[in-house]
Amino acid sequence: MHPRYFVFILALLLHAGAATADTKIASEPIVYQPLAAHYQESRRVAGAHQESADWYFTRRDNQIESAHGDYAEVWQRDERGQLTLTRVFHQDRKMIQYTPGELRTQGRHKDWATLNSIIDPRQLTTLKRVGAMHFLGRPASRYTGTLGGEKIEVLWLANEALAAKLVRSGRDGSVSLELKELRASPDSRWPQANLARADKYAFLDGADLGDMEYDPFVQRVLGVDGGHGAHAHHAH
Repeated sequence: MHPRYFVFILALLLHAGAATADTKIASEPIVYQPLAAHYQESRRVAGAHQESADWYFTRRDNQIESAHGDYAEVWQRDERGQLTLTRVFHQDRKMIQYTPGELRTQGRHKDWATLNSIIDPRQLTTLKRVGAMHFLGRPASRYTGTLGGEKIEVLWLANEALAAKLVRSGRDGSVSLELKELRASPDSRWPQANLARADKYAFLDGADLGDMEYDPFVQRVLGVDGGHGAHAHHAH
């Protein structure tokens, strides 16, 4: 598996058709409490072996981080609600940052609710609730249905406002995430962005990557983005 592969599977999971919020969800604002989660994600392409990887998710006030190995992404929201994305490549000692305008221009912009919960909670209103259970000792509800022409299954932790399981499947295969561990804060052994450490890395502006295609690092990043990233899977 490509070392950056996990994060682009996440991009596939975050990409789904727009949903209409019902009165209950729309009238009850969600409070996103800080937490840390360890997920296993898997992808099965038709006719190929299943590939999987562990990734780590941390939710803080106005900041969302996902990490795997030497790679991490950090989404930050300012007082105006504007989002900034920072991609950290520890092995390469490089950092790429995208401003709110660049995120919109490049089709990378994500909904804040989706970033916090793995799936936009409003999309649950378009699915059928098929049962209740406990998952990792927490109350959970199971939803199934179709979004964007694909079958979808969600195991939802309402108290945490978080998807514990998310499976999307179609003709070309399936993509899934499943929660393995949930904590109040990340384990010190988990991969993390560590922006203080990354502050000493070479800094690249996301808007300048197109003018740096001669650079081997930029070529590698653009190659992965072109195959699995935001340009290929941005929202409609």
